Amino acid sequence: MVGLFDQSDKFGTETFSTKKVIAHPKFSQSTLDYDYTLIQLGGDSKFRTAELNTVELDVVGASKTMLCTSGWETTSEGSYTLPKILRKVEIPMVSKDVFFFMVNRKE
Repeated sequence: MVGLFDQSDKFGTETFSTKKVIAHPKFSQSTLDYDYTLIQLGGDSKFRTAELNTVELDVVGASKTMLCTSGWETTSEGSYTLPKILRKVEIPMVSKDVFFFMVNRKE
């Protein structure tokens, strides 16, 4: 479903069949690491597509630029209940070196 913000209000949304599902190759069912998937829709949406970078950004260390991401994720570890309203969070843009350091660090 495209355009959904509130689970109880489906007005203005679009429903499509799924043409292709591409799960992250490192997804782990036991830890939920790499828990994201690309879904190719079986049709064209009336919603504007996201502008994706076609070139690599040159970021050194941490940036003051904040990025916004959203999803229907659970809000606590071990929970299986999804929120009724789409969640969003702002995260700082970081260099690849900082990103890989954070991803690979041992807690």
